Parts: sequence; structure tokens; C-alpha cells
Amino acid sequence: MKTLVSGCERCLVYVWREECEPCEVVSKALAGMVGGDDPPAAIPLAVYGPDDATVLYRSYDVVGAPTVFSTVDGRVDTTITGPADESKLTAAFEAFGGA
Repeated sequence: MKTLVSGCERCLVYVWREECEPCEVVSKALAGMVGGDDPPAAIPLAVYGPDDATVLYRSYDVVGAPTVFSTVDGRVDTTITGPADESKLTAAFEAFGGA
């Protein structure tokens, strides 16, 4: 994952866990944001938190799920931790250009 993020100009990374109600809220919100016919402004990635917990913490300061963060040239630009609906995610990422 780290190689993919660092190789892309802009990424939107969604960190999730199974049986996580807040993760489901974020998942549905992100589906509404990245769907459609236009190519995304950022490469969307979904990462299963327990499998990559050490890398996520060391590289991106992610401590739990759900977390959504954007990267620009491999650096974290914006981070949202916890449940977030589509309006909250859209507002947070408008400046980033990922929405």
C-alpha cells in the first residue's frame, strides 16, 4: 500500500474493519462520492485496518477505523477519523479536490 500511495500524485485512503457500524456509514458515504462516470480526482483505496495496522500507524498516524485520509505526493493532507457521512466527507475533501 505504501508504495502505491507514494507513487500516486493524489490518493484517498479508506481504512476499515469488519463488523464496524461506523465503518459501514463511511463506506456508504464514500460509495456516493467516488461513483459515477467521471474519472476520480484521486485514486481511491480501501485498506483492511487489522491487516496493515503497523504500517498505517507508522506511515500515516492511523490509530483506528474508520479513518479516511488523503495524500498529495505521498504526504498526508487531510484525515477524518470516526463516523462521517457524505456531507462531512465532501466538505473535508473539497479543497483537496477528491470529491
